[in-house]
Amino acid sequence: MKLVSRSEKSVNLLDLHIGFRVFADTLGSSFGSIYLYEIGVPIPIILLAWAGMFGLRLIIRPLYLWLCLGRDMRKALMVSSLSFATTFILFLTLRGVDVRLVVFMIVYALTDTIYWLVYHSYFAAVGLSKKRGREIFLREICVSLGAIAAPLLGGILISYFGFRAAWFGGAIVT
Repeated sequence: MKLVSRSEKSVNLLDLHIGFRVFADTLGSSFGSIYLYEIGVPIPIILLAWAGMFGLRLIIRPLYLWLCLGRDMRKALMVSSLSFATTFILFLTLRGVDVRLVVFMIVYALTDTIYWLVYHSYFAAVGLSKKRGREIFLREICVSLGAIAAPLLGGILISYFGFRAAWFGGAIVT
C-alpha cells in the first residue's frame, strides 16, 4: 500500500470532495424513488429494489475489504467516485421493471459500497491524529451542507428541467 501524505490540506480537500459526493448521493436517494414511480415501477417493486440493493451492499463489504488490502487508496477513491457517477447515467436508461432496473441496483450497490469503504480508509490515512476531532467536525459540516443543498437544488432542477437535468447534474458533481 502506498503511503499518503498526512496534512491539513489533504483533509480539507477530502472534506470539500465529500460535500459534493454527499450532494450527489442525496440527490439520487431523495428523488430516485419518485423517478422510479413516475416511470411506472410499482411501489412494492421500488421498495424491494432498494432493500435488495442494501442487502447486496452488506454482502459486498467483506469481499471488497479483502480485495482492497495493499492498494493505492487515492486512486481507488478517484475510481470509485467516477464509477458512482455511472449510476446517474444508468438512471437515465431506466424505463420500468426490467433488467436495467436490476443492473442499476447492482451497480449502485457496488459503487456506493466501494466508495464509502475507500473514503473512510483514506480519511483516516491522511488525517492528523492530533486534530481528529476538528477534522471530523469539519467533514460533518460539509456532509450536512451537501445533504441540505441536494433536495433544494434538485427540486429546482427537476421542477424546471426534469429528472434528466438532475441526473446529469449528479453525475457531474460526483
